[in-house]
Amino acid sequence: DSGGATTHWVVTEDGKIQQQVDSPLNLKHPHDVVIFMRQEMRVNYLKKLEKQLVAQKIHIEENEDRDTGLEQRHYKEDVDCVMAKVPLGDLDLYDGTYVSLESKDISAEDYVDSRSALPPDLEKPDCANVFELPFSIHAFQHLRGVQERGNLTSPLLSKDDPIFSSLSKKLGHSVDEVGHRIHQSLLKNSSSWVLYNIASFYWRMKNEPQKALDCVVRALHFSPRQHKDVALINMANILHRAHFSADAAILAHAALDLTSDLFTSHYTLGNIYAMLGEYNHSVLCYEQALQAQPGFEQALRRKHAVLCQQKLEQRLEAQHRSLQRTLNELKEYQKQHDHYLRQQEALDKHKLLQEEQILRNIIHETQMAKEAQLGNHQMCLLGHQQRSLYCPFDLPVRYHRGDLFEHVQFVQFGEEVSVASSLALVSERSSNQTATSPELHPSVSGDQDPAAALWASHQDHTQDIQKILWPQKSDCAHEYPLVPPAQMLPTFYLSPESQGLSSVATLLYVDGSPSQAVSLPDCGPVPQPPPALLPASLDWALEEKELPDPYASEILRSRSGGLTLEQIGNRIATAIKQATIPHWQVHTEAALFWQAKGNGSRALQCLRQVLSTVPPSQRHVPLTNAANLLLHHSLTTHAQMLLEHALALNASEPHTLLSLDDWQLKEDLMGAFEGALDVGGKHGDLRGIRVLKNDRVMGARAGSGPCFGNCEDDDGAEWITFQVKRVRKAKVDGSDHVAVSEDSPPEESLSEGNSVLEISGPTIPSPGPSGRWRDYASLGWPGPEECQRTRRVDLTTVASTWLAVSAKNIDITEHIDFATPLQEPAAEPLCSTNLAASMHTLDHLAGVANRAAIHYTGEGQLREVLQNLGKDKFSPQSFEQVGTRIAKVLEKNQTSWVLSSMAALYWRVKGQGKRAIDCLRQALNYAPHHMKDVPLISLANIFQNARLWEDALTVARMAVEIAPHFVVNHFTLANVYIAMEEFEKAMHWYESTLKLQPEFAPAKDRLRTIQCYLLTKRERRQP
Repeated sequence: DSGGATTHWVVTEDGKIQQQVDSPLNLKHPHDVVIFMRQEMRVNYLKKLEKQLVAQKIHIEENEDRDTGLEQRHYKEDVDCVMAKVPLGDLDLYDGTYVSLESKDISAEDYVDSRSALPPDLEKPDCANVFELPFSIHAFQHLRGVQERGNLTSPLLSKDDPIFSSLSKKLGHSVDEVGHRIHQSLLKNSSSWVLYNIASFYWRMKNEPQKALDCVVRALHFSPRQHKDVALINMANILHRAHFSADAAILAHAALDLTSDLFTSHYTLGNIYAMLGEYNHSVLCYEQALQAQPGFEQALRRKHAVLCQQKLEQRLEAQHRSLQRTLNELKEYQKQHDHYLRQQEALDKHKLLQEEQILRNIIHETQMAKEAQLGNHQMCLLGHQQRSLYCPFDLPVRYHRGDLFEHVQFVQFGEEVSVASSLALVSERSSNQTATSPELHPSVSGDQDPAAALWASHQDHTQDIQKILWPQKSDCAHEYPLVPPAQMLPTFYLSPESQGLSSVATLLYVDGSPSQAVSLPDCGPVPQPPPALLPASLDWALEEKELPDPYASEILRSRSGGLTLEQIGNRIATAIKQATIPHWQVHTEAALFWQAKGNGSRALQCLRQVLSTVPPSQRHVPLTNAANLLLHHSLTTHAQMLLEHALALNASEPHTLLSLDDWQLKEDLMGAFEGALDVGGKHGDLRGIRVLKNDRVMGARAGSGPCFGNCEDDDGAEWITFQVKRVRKAKVDGSDHVAVSEDSPPEESLSEGNSVLEISGPTIPSPGPSGRWRDYASLGWPGPEECQRTRRVDLTTVASTWLAVSAKNIDITEHIDFATPLQEPAAEPLCSTNLAASMHTLDHLAGVANRAAIHYTGEGQLREVLQNLGKDKFSPQSFEQVGTRIAKVLEKNQTSWVLSSMAALYWRVKGQGKRAIDCLRQALNYAPHHMKDVPLISLANIFQNARLWEDALTVARMAVEIAPHFVVNHFTLANVYIAMEEFEKAMHWYESTLKLQPEFAPAKDRLRTIQCYLLTKRERRQP
């Protein structure tokens, strides 16, 4: 397409077409047409691919499920959860049930002799020995729970369990007495289904499921059909408590077919199905039980709890599917991104290195400059007693002063002149240049300032003309011996009257009546949020800085007819209270008043009010006035932005153009051409290009003003000088590290071989706003001189951190045996690789899910930390010995988060990221919430080492939220931000680290290094 060429060619200001320096079509082999065509296709393809990646990233971020408080909110908002009062897991689903013998018109006293004498040694009913039961299909002996009854166990029995009311107190004073009498009765009648049921009740009270089952199968074997439901419900309760709930459901359903007590059977089935997770069946059973016995609270609460749990699991499953979908999309995005990087590498393979192209451009520009000096001559006539030159073409003229041109004061172009006595002068002529009418121009000297030529003589008839255009030399020497500072340059005021509105000055100072009370104009509170064009960050640069503006004072005196500033302020304050003048107009006058007084903050407050209330057609008025305020306070960058906005709204306003000229002058004074072009990235050899330019302000020579670049230039000609500096590539292979442990003192924090910049003085305060800072010292920033003297920390150095469990008041020697001599061969601590994914294990993070594929180089500097784990009580041991000791105890106790964290530390030293993350997943799964920051800090370090910045940021933030009082958590988060080149955020977290521990040297050094780095950037020049 026609616009495609703009990726390679650009038209300069002087109309020349040249290559862009960073064009991908600058090839190493420009003669190869095939590569050139492929390069163009690849550029277009990369642009298309980049758009797809951006769209894909936006789609992922918009659809990502970030709801971390789903469960807690569900319990608070769901109707059934509120009705249940507690989650399903807090209810006892093993609540005991039984069919009473009384409901069958049977009395236990008829079968058990309650008056028999009791011996000292009470016996217990042993159903297995009383009657040896053959295999019986009626006893449901095919069920797994019945077949494995020798291994049955059951949870602790509550003292409030209903089973304790199943036996009449008439049978004995204690449960043991009742048991003895049941046993005596069984010996007399070994085929009584009633006695076997009573014996089963006894063993259920004793919470011995094996013996209870022995009795109930015999009860079921001897029970007549119409009474089998007693034994069936009994057996169902025993197997349900013994965790054979599926078998219990079969028995309860069998009881439903026989029983007349529908309530007990349905309620029992409801508990069983709730435990099995069959929520629909459970709810149905509870409803049937409530029909049989309306208003039964236990059934009602369990029904609502089951419905609450069912809906929660559905929502969690939906969230899991959403997260899984996001994970798949992220994998696809990563695949596309890798493809994009491969295509970019292929593009760069044939592209000329940027520094090489820059050097070629320098050589080319230098050659062009030399040619410009040598060619393009024109013939000029020296006349009028050698005070004027007559040249045929209106082109710049360069000549050297000497005896011949000593008195030349002006050049006249376009005259038809005889060339007999003409002189050859250097000039440039374009092909479309036409002759113009005679016109006088001040000469452009090759060796002297233009003003010097004007001041050389006062005897010519052109002197009056020149006086209009140029000041006299004596005036400049007296009024402006040096270029004035920014606050001395004139400011301009754009009044509402200039826009055709009624005169504010007349209403304020002529018609208005002075108030007796002395008051100052108050523009009221700042609109929240502040207008985008006048953000809150400007306040820091203006507050507590009195800088009166004499130009604003003169404007006010002129508008008010000679009133004092106090009288003017009083009039404006009265007008604000009376509200007789439109708010934006009187606030504009108030802003001018505060600018004259030198209170920039109050002036800015008034201008914000104006900007929020001014009609759209007059919006350029407050923008221009705000720009003049900022220019007066040397905030040129923001002032330029405001002026550009104002010009976009009204390009014909002369005050705006004057202010823009003022901005240009101030920018030159501050060294607008001083800066650095950081090419960085893949081209590390060429670190930067500094473009320096001579001061172009007339009269600013060496010794009389600032000079950038080569101040001893030959003819005063304006040459742009490129200084190309080659530096050695920084070593970023990660060989140098800093290890920081929470339980180590700050002076021991840096490993051997790392330079430490010790910063003395008070705790470093907040750096204040981004942008221009008015004072380095008051904001805790080093000055440029200090930065030049200071050796800086290499921010690419990986600072490994480790949060010791001793910081959590845990004695590691209670978990690991350091005392017993090792007899076994060396072993390594292995954690489970099959641990099920959950929200605790953070499997939604790409670094955890793809842990087998991460590029992790290890953290050998933590070896000494591992060897000194038990240093308080035992001498240090070798790395392998400590690993073996961890392995021994971890093999016996895989659920200890402390041991899993120690194992992860072992694998971090070994450099095996997958095994380290396996152990950290295990630690996160079993650790209490307030302890999770220990494994999270280790995980953040692994992700940072593997360059998984986003994952590292996520887990480091979690660690800080869990334990905001630990220094190492703040320091780790700051290190992640440094790796991501988020310098402002890194500074914030290094400062919070120092608030917790003011003498923490690694944080001090890194904070000062960032500050010095930022101060060298162009946008952070010293005001």
